[in-house]
Amino acid sequence: MRAIHISMAAGLAAAAAACLQFGSPANACSRVLWNNNDQAVVAVRTWDLYVDEKPRLVYLPRGVTRQGVGGGNAAQWTSKFASVVLTAFDAGADDGMNEAGLSAHLLYLHDTEFEHADERPALSNFMWAQYGLDNYATVAEALEGLKAVRIVSSTALGREWPLHLALEDASGDSAVLEFIKGKLVIHHGKDVTVMTTSQRWTSNSPI
Repeated sequence: MRAIHISMAAGLAAAAAACLQFGSPANACSRVLWNNNDQAVVAVRTWDLYVDEKPRLVYLPRGVTRQGVGGGNAAQWTSKFASVVLTAFDAGADDGMNEAGLSAHLLYLHDTEFEHADERPALSNFMWAQYGLDNYATVAEALEGLKAVRIVSSTALGREWPLHLALEDASGDSAVLEFIKGKLVIHHGKDVTVMTTSQRWTSNSPI
């Protein structure tokens, strides 16, 4: 049976139900992938930020031309796949799924340190998920294609947001991409099913 990839609103509802069943709501955004049930590939995540991200559900068609950052040496592309996304701060997609079955999720990661500048075109961390959804059908394709761009930190609400990225596709393949001490760390495989933030914050920290 061909796997059906389920994400977005259904996943958020399932995650909320799990929190109510098993105890107090989490203090950190989390993503969970269920890909070994022989019926469906199910991805769920929570949004546990300290401010309203003002999410909007948006349909994005093929053929949209985009730029990764303002200014020079920016990544530029035209979307190959249509997608449905949830935006945050009107700055980019936090969650989404494209017509090929690739899904992407941005979560907060306190210890993120993005790469130093090099010759590759720059892509805002807020556009990281959308770039994957626009250009690739599978996790493996996305991991290869993302090598060509350099992720840079952008600001929203007057501050920077350290982020990491989760990907999964219709086959159940999965990856988590994190920048630790300025180096990209990739966890890849069908066993990569849980992602959350580091448990480090103060009363002035977002999560």
